[in-house]
Amino acid sequence: MWKIAIIDDDRSVLKGLKSMIPWVELGAELVGEGMDGQEGLEIVRVSRPDIIVTDIYMPDMDGIEMIHSLRSDGYEGKIIIHSGYNDFEYARQALRLNVEDYLSKPISLQTLHAVLARAIRDLKLTRLPSPSIGLVKWHRQLGEAILTSQERKATLIIDDFLRQLDEQGVLALPAIRRFGIECWTMLTYALNEAGLPLDETFPPALIQEEINAFMKPDDFRCWIADKISSICKSRCSSEKHKEAVDFIIQYIQQHYFEEITLTELAEKVFISRNYLCDIFKKTTGETFHGYLTRVRMEKAKQLILAGKLHIYEIAQKVGYKNVSYFSTAFKKHFSGVSPTDINKRSLSELFKQ
Repeated sequence: MWKIAIIDDDRSVLKGLKSMIPWVELGAELVGEGMDGQEGLEIVRVSRPDIIVTDIYMPDMDGIEMIHSLRSDGYEGKIIIHSGYNDFEYARQALRLNVEDYLSKPISLQTLHAVLARAIRDLKLTRLPSPSIGLVKWHRQLGEAILTSQERKATLIIDDFLRQLDEQGVLALPAIRRFGIECWTMLTYALNEAGLPLDETFPPALIQEEINAFMKPDDFRCWIADKISSICKSRCSSEKHKEAVDFIIQYIQQHYFEEITLTELAEKVFISRNYLCDIFKKTTGETFHGYLTRVRMEKAKQLILAGKLHIYEIAQKVGYKNVSYFSTAFKKHFSGVSPTDINKRSLSELFKQ
């Protein structure tokens, strides 16, 4: 018999769920009911249910806290959330905690039956041996391949793992959807820890919707291959962008005294002028012209403090042919301080403030 526990702070809901579940048809039994997360933890500790049906908003400890605690303790059973609140953030957390389904109240008899039946089918499949490579090792290998932008290697890792699953006969529809959720959740964590967050690019709610649409193993294979391709291409593009920005920064540091244009630099790194302007700002937090001006003004400040050159000479040495324009730029950059009306001592004191 499959063991089911129900957690909800509303007694009428507890009673209703118990009457709605087709226990005999599912081959299941009720092993516990609780009214908050703390009671839920105790039920799991004592009865070890295969499936937990729980609310979110409950006193003392809510459903998400309870689920997080259970997963941290190694509970691997199915968890179904039923809630009167359609909260995206809770749905997002539920996905990360590998929740089987997130149902909105009121729940129809047909929906409850279908979700429980699917959970039990998945549980039957999990009783079969796992592929020899192991999920944790598999995700680690896959994550490493993606982080190094080895798209071909990542695809081969997926194909090899699916082949092992196929040989063991565990690629039925419920299993492939469950595997899709597990795969994406673990992959997301692995890449996030390596500094590559995926949630902004691939919203969790959209991922769940796409996984629920799987109808056959090839759907998962094509889906994950497409995601990996997008991630790898994005990483390659990001790395090239960083190289381009690093080149520009170094070029400015070495040639700030020359006439430098963004168009000229764009040609050197084979990127369009407008696109280069955009990625430079995103990477450094400054515009190209803002960064160039800052470098020139800092160099000018050093020369003024040295006290060996006239202002017009300093202007030329930092890339300005027009002394008046240089003075205006200097005054703007240093909040009203002009290079022509202060002496070395007062300027030095000012820059120390």
